[in-house]
Amino acid sequence: SAELGMYTVRAPAAGIITHLDTSIGALVERGEPVLAMTSGNLWVSAELPANLAQRMTIGQTLGLADSAASLTVRQKEGALDTQTRTVGVLAEFSTETNFMPGQIVTLLLPAQSDGILLPADAVVHNGDETTVYVKTADGVEARMLNLQPAGLDYLAMEGVRAGEEVVVRGAALIKGITLGLGGE
Repeated sequence: SAELGMYTVRAPAAGIITHLDTSIGALVERGEPVLAMTSGNLWVSAELPANLAQRMTIGQTLGLADSAASLTVRQKEGALDTQTRTVGVLAEFSTETNFMPGQIVTLLLPAQSDGILLPADAVVHNGDETTVYVKTADGVEARMLNLQPAGLDYLAMEGVRAGEEVVVRGAALIKGITLGLGGE
């Protein structure tokens, strides 16, 4: 109708509004998009470093930080983006969620392998050797461990157990004291 007024707009299918192309009270011409919709299921799109994406499989379950929501990997790109050295992954929410389309979330990826993740500040380097100071009943014990880099941190496959406390602040100072450096 050429008359101004309120009109009911019906979507051709059920879905979620992802973007409003017009504002309330704006003039809309015939055939002009009013809004954009997506199917009822929300997805997470992520660009993962190649070494992390390599371990992803279709159907694998992922999680989000600070949320009980779970996702299922539905698609993984077969080619590496040569500029960013990343691989695109799409995961669909498996559970009801209150997230909005376009919202940025933190994706939790499965562990590379079993072990204990140690913060980089807890690791003292001496050439090729890596030492971690672990709290004991008598004080602190130095343990030379074989560690694998895990992002900015390290993964210990053996030599430290879950629940043990490691020195994070002052680990290099303890090393210096044990070597007889920095005394009066």
